[in-house]
Amino acid sequence: MTTIVFHGVRRRDYPAQVRVIESGRARNLPTRAEVVNHSGATGFGWGSTGPPASQLALAMCLEVTDEARAVLYHRTVARSLLANLHDDEWTLNADDVIDALDTAEGAKQT
Repeated sequence: MTTIVFHGVRRRDYPAQVRVIESGRARNLPTRAEVVNHSGATGFGWGSTGPPASQLALAMCLEVTDEARAVLYHRTVARSLLANLHDDEWTLNADDVIDALDTAEGAKQT
């Protein structure tokens, strides 16, 4: 199974950037605004629950699950996984995102 790692970096005067590292290759994480475009989201962000964090959660979810599930639960993933990330640099793996999706899905079913 391929391991997916997400690596986020933000610096003053530069937009936040998130890279996907998969099978030793890195690429920029696309915003996936064609699926859902959170108004006001000009890119990615974290440390809040606003549009940039929701856009990031959507993009990350779409890397690890199908579109319907990602659209349904990405805002909950933003609240549970990204809202408390306050560092300017971080690393999460696909399992972190999948766990947050599973928790969100389980909470909705109860």
